[in-house]
This record gives sequence, structure tokens and C-alpha cells, in this order.
Amino acid sequence: FDIYLIMNTSPSKEARKRENEQSPMKKKFKDSAISKEELDAAIANGIKLALQEQQRDQLTTKLTDLEDRGRRNNVRLVGLPETVEGSDAVGYLKVNLPKWIPSLVGRDIDIERAHRVYDGGEAKSNKPRTLIFRLLRWQDRSAILNGARQVYPVKHTAISRKSFSSTMKKARDMGLEPFLIYPARLKLQYYGEKKLFDSGHRRFSQLSSAEVHLNTGTGPHHKV
Repeated sequence: FDIYLIMNTSPSKEARKRENEQSPMKKKFKDSAISKEELDAAIANGIKLALQEQQRDQLTTKLTDLEDRGRRNNVRLVGLPETVEGSDAVGYLKVNLPKWIPSLVGRDIDIERAHRVYDGGEAKSNKPRTLIFRLLRWQDRSAILNGARQVYPVKHTAISRKSFSSTMKKARDMGLEPFLIYPARLKLQYYGEKKLFDSGHRRFSQLSSAEVHLNTGTGPHHKV
């Protein structure tokens, strides 16, 4: 008789169990997989954002630099009576600057704009507001300031600077090295701290009344 060997081709229970266990995991990996196109798009978007941030920082730096350059061309005119400039402050300045400062005669000064500003005091104060004007060239600003210092040495400033004579002598006697900075301010270094004195001897007297041992050699030596 013939013997037939019938092989069981259906999967075993163990194989079916493993397949069932692996199916959710395969599906999870499939769902979380990122296509090459999606990856390229994400990289391109990241590069774009980085470039935008870099451009923003560069524009901010340029804007700050332009603002600083603009301020360097500003001149403040203090004490000019209100309304004398009328409705054309630029025209008023172009006519009168050479009158006030003879060294400007014949010089073509380009003024971009001019307007009054408050100095932070009371709005209803009788003190005239400062007139600030912006020049096109910084060379004109230097010419105006240098000419003004020559024509108007300012008696008050000269007196203030002269009033520091005894104060500076006293500072030198203390072993300090003071010097004057424009217009009339005394600068020195005291125990590692920079000190500025606008006028008078009161503040300096308060400073010098403290215990100081510079002349005896027991204290530190100070240089400006």
C-alpha cells in the first residue's frame, strides 16, 4: 500500500502568536517613519529660519549704528529764546550761525532738521526749550563747536575752571593726580573708584575729610 506523508503547511500557533505581537510594532514604525522629502523640507525650513535670524541681527546692528552716527551730528543750542526761529528753524540757523560764529562765514553748512526738545524739566518752566539740530556732515559739527569755544569762552566756564585751582592743589597734596575735563569738571581716582566733581569744593571737602593716609605711605597710591 502507498504511504502518504501529509505535511502540515499551515503556520504553527507559535508563529501566529509572534506575528500578531510584531504587527502593532511594525505599524508603529511605519506610522512614525519620515519620508526623504519630509526630511529635506524640515532641513530647508531650519536653514531658512537660521538665515532670517541672522539677517534680523544684522539689520538691528546696522540700525543701531545709523542711530549712533546720527546722534554724533547733533548740536544742542541752549538758551535761545522761544519762538525766535519762527516756523523755519533750519533757515534761521543758516542765517544766524555765521553771525554768532565768524569762523563759519562762507562755509556751506547743511542742516537736515531742527526742532525744540524738553530737557526733562517742567513743561511749564520759563526756561526756553533746547533747540537741537542735525547736520549732514560731522565736519560741520566740529567747526561749529570749535568756533563757538573760541568766540564764547563762557565766563562762567572759565570761572568754574579757575575755581578748581585750590581743589586740585589739595588733591595733589593728598597724593592724587587730578585733571580737568571740558567744560569744567574735575576727575580723579579715589581708592580705585573714579570721581567726578562738577563745581565747588563742598563735595571734594567731604571726600577729603575721610580718613586718608596717602601722604604717610600707609594707603594705596592713586592714579587717574
